[in-house]
Amino acid sequence: MAHLASGGKDVGKVTELHISENHYETLLIRLLNVTEEILAEDSCKMVAKANEIHHRLDPNLAEFLFEKMLRDLCTKGKLIRSNGGYQIPVLVGRLSPNKRHLIEKLKEFAAKQGYVSFSAGTFHNLHGDGIQWKELQKALDYLHIQGKIVRLNDGRYLTSEALQEIVEKVRTLIQQKGSLTIKDSIEILGYGRLRAVPVLDYLDTIGLTRRVADVRVLRLFCVKEKRETAHTC
Repeated sequence: MAHLASGGKDVGKVTELHISENHYETLLIRLLNVTEEILAEDSCKMVAKANEIHHRLDPNLAEFLFEKMLRDLCTKGKLIRSNGGYQIPVLVGRLSPNKRHLIEKLKEFAAKQGYVSFSAGTFHNLHGDGIQWKELQKALDYLHIQGKIVRLNDGRYLTSEALQEIVEKVRTLIQQKGSLTIKDSIEILGYGRLRAVPVLDYLDTIGLTRRVADVRVLRLFCVKEKRETAHTC
């Protein structure tokens, strides 16, 4: 008998439970099969969450053993840990032709919006004939996980390229003027409060800026100012 591992090695002396090497290898294969089944059920699904793998494999399986199996499979390159879940390398990027077409349409539409955020509803109203809402949302989730688009705090989307350009514009303006107002957003982004607030809130969330009263300042400046004040005191 082996102590929860091939080669008869002790696994951290976590428990007295013993399992044979063959049984452990069989569990690893089953875990891989379960993960593939979960991902195969939806070709837009990029990762399988640990809890759904665990439940599908055997909800009574000891947590520490399940976690060790995940670690071993990642070490062997059989699984990839990504975005809070797990992928199987050979399945990454596998999409049906219809879903691939929808994703390409979404990417093209998103790129044309420039700095203007869009919602799933906007796309569906303009290009959603024959597209089920559930499939549209899955395609947006896929692009989000892939890093092609970002989801703002209000649930709308921007391309990652547009966001990066906005980041640079906002950073440059604040470095020049000391702060950014809603009026400034009209100048650099082309829209006012209604469109700008969710974008600026997102910049706060990612740590670029911080709201002070009715303006935004760079978070780095906030930290520097606090340190200088503390030093003066």
